Amino acid sequence: MTMHVISVVVSSIDGYITKHDEGGTDHWASAEDQTHFYATMASCDVSIMGGQTYRSSRPSILRSLPRTTRRRVVWTRDAEQFAGDAVAGKLEFTNEPLASVIGRLRADKHQRCCVLGGGQLYGALLAEDLIDELAVTIEPLVFGTGVRHTGTGQVIDIRFALENMDRLNDSTVLLTYKRAAH
Repeated sequence: MTMHVISVVVSSIDGYITKHDEGGTDHWASAEDQTHFYATMASCDVSIMGGQTYRSSRPSILRSLPRTTRRRVVWTRDAEQFAGDAVAGKLEFTNEPLASVIGRLRADKHQRCCVLGGGQLYGALLAEDLIDELAVTIEPLVFGTGVRHTGTGQVIDIRFALENMDRLNDSTVLLTYKRAAH
């Protein structure tokens, strides 16, 4: 069985995954999205996030390391900067090409990989066609500025098929897309 790569995203109606220049989503994502997010993470044995996402969540990630079994990989151009945070088998930092990271995780027999952000990572994985499923929560907010779901500058041309649409609350929806057949 090959590893399934699922991208978990919360977005404003206008496609931003951050509010203006603020990092993190815990102050604007609904409680229902947070429930979905943590349940999805719990279903995965490995997760990948970008350097900025790690920086925003660093305190909670470091606190949770002793009790987690999920391996966490941080894809960052500043991998050496975080060497002191690394914990063998639980938290690693890399700047290797994403196809190599995914290949290594598959070789290590991981089953489900949760992609946690940010926009540069989502965009780079999509540009390399390395995502099998998109789980996108749309919150009833408009920001006008911030980080886009796919970052900036990547040429991406991939088709996904809508698998499921769930209403999380009166105004928030969760759209689940699977990679369409090539």
